[in-house]
Amino acid sequence: MAHYELSDKELAWVLAGLRSLASESLADNTGLEEVVTDGGRYLRPKAEELDALAERLNCGAAPEQPALSLAGSLR
Repeated sequence: MAHYELSDKELAWVLAGLRSLASESLADNTGLEEVVTDGGRYLRPKAEELDALAERLNCGAAPEQPALSLAGSLR
């Protein structure tokens, strides 16, 4: 699993993106759907999964269950 160091500003951007993704319909955004699913490799995450990821990133906590790898989507 890849690990990235983020500045506070970069973390804020990632968290904002996760919150936006959790509330956005991908039906009208094929490009975003491709990134989120890594071209169909992964299922679209549920809002609860995005919330949990945002919480982990914000608090630095370890995942309670195996995490969905987003490494392929972060190009």
